Amino acid sequence: MAERADTLAGLFAIGGKPGGAKDPYALRRAALGLARTLIEGGLQLDTRGLLLEALDAIPEAALTAGLKAAKIATALDVGTRRAALAEEIERFIVERLRGYYAEQGIAAGVFEAVLAVAPSNLVDFDR
Repeated sequence: MAERADTLAGLFAIGGKPGGAKDPYALRRAALGLARTLIEGGLQLDTRGLLLEALDAIPEAALTAGLKAAKIATALDVGTRRAALAEEIERFIVERLRGYYAEQGIAAGVFEAVLAVAPSNLVDFDR
């Protein structure tokens, strides 16, 4: 679980978010694996908190490199950058879950209803 969170945090920090059909670092698989580990294990961890912990281990230079790669002004302070990345990674994980539950036959409306209440942990998606 920690390895997947760390992989997502590190690669998103340096601008390595997958685009289109390309996912050379298997971030989609890492995101879904992290989500399923939390859900199937019944681990009611704060997803954003877990991601922020992983992002705290990322050096400031890597965070700045990611801003430059994405052509974003580097004037953001480190805390703001980490919070924005945690939110972006969390959305990425939720999108992987959306596809997973669709494959399981769960109606999109049910998924959207859970998402609308903004659960702090992913176990709420499986209740």
